[in-house]
Amino acid sequence: MLARRALLAALATGLIAWPAGMAGADHEYTYEPTTTKFFMRNEGTTCPGDPFLSTTAGSAEPGCGYQGGAPFGELYHNGAPVASTLKTYITRDGTPQYLDPSREVRGNVRVVATATTERRAVGQIQVDVTLRARTQGGQTVTLGTHSSEVIVNPTSPGEVDFPFTMDLGTHAGLDKVALSELTIVVDIRGWHVLTGYQRLNGESWFDLPAYLRIPIPH
Repeated sequence: MLARRALLAALATGLIAWPAGMAGADHEYTYEPTTTKFFMRNEGTTCPGDPFLSTTAGSAEPGCGYQGGAPFGELYHNGAPVASTLKTYITRDGTPQYLDPSREVRGNVRVVATATTERRAVGQIQVDVTLRARTQGGQTVTLGTHSSEVIVNPTSPGEVDFPFTMDLGTHAGLDKVALSELTIVVDIRGWHVLTGYQRLNGESWFDLPAYLRIPIPH
């Protein structure tokens, strides 16, 4: 079964050719459900770096944010003259994706404290996530949003996961539509101190429900 799925994926992406006499023929398509995992990544060694989405996880990448003696995320949202706390990740690979809106998007954002061993963070951490897509026809659609919060104190773990789901049921009209670009925006805010960095390196990600589109030559 795994070998068959690998073969179908290779045919769908053009990595291998159809048998002689079949290439270039008019064809219809069949669609097989699949799930594509996208990792939030950052290129560079310092913040803000160059955030992006990829189907491969990174390592030793800076997960930017604001932490220390002031809750910069909440100050930003209340009009203070501080830098934006929004982090925007756009696909560099893994598209097009053929959306399956009958299933949910599932993902995770990991937030870390100033010192994961000392555990000094205090306050409320709120994580807002927005997922957008651009179709091959040029339409931009917000696929979903999610917000969650956790109260931390010095006894809390130094790393906190914020799992999220997004119901795509309202986007039934996008069934099997090709998405040429995906964008996820993460905002870590709340009245807290000594926490607020986003952990990347495979710990912040989302699964997109999609289809493999397989040509069927006539």
